[in-house]
Amino acid sequence: MKNTTIRSLAAVACSVALATSFAGCGSDSKDDDKGESKTLSVADFKEQANKLCKEAGEDTAKFGEDISESSSDADVSDAIDKTVDRNKKLVEDIDDLEAPDSIEDDVDSMLDSVEDGLKQMGEVSSLQDLMAFDPTGGSFKDANDKATALGLPDCAG
Repeated sequence: MKNTTIRSLAAVACSVALATSFAGCGSDSKDDDKGESKTLSVADFKEQANKLCKEAGEDTAKFGEDISESSSDADVSDAIDKTVDRNKKLVEDIDDLEAPDSIEDDVDSMLDSVEDGLKQMGEVSSLQDLMAFDPTGGSFKDANDKATALGLPDCAG
């Protein structure tokens, strides 16, 4: 059961991290000194988003390492809270990237899926909740499918 629990939390962490990574892309713009928008090329966007996703995935994978069948609900809740918080930070970081117009709608669509998944994940507060949580379905599957379609392998589970 320990390995199943750890895999469950690791899968949740990875799914959230990877799915959320480009959740906010394209909604904010960065300006240069002249006040002009600096939209990234598709290749640059993918490169930067994948890098951020990989870093967040490494962070979140650590949050569930010590979860086992003997973990308290508080331990599980703490790991989930850390995972959600890290991925909210990731969304902010990716949101600072300016997605090209050609993929902005797809990125925005994925944002909706990721936000739904984070809400669902935030409701996990016990070992029992964690065991019942499916990070490979629903909103996370939708977000991962969209990540794959966008060509972001480090952001899709």
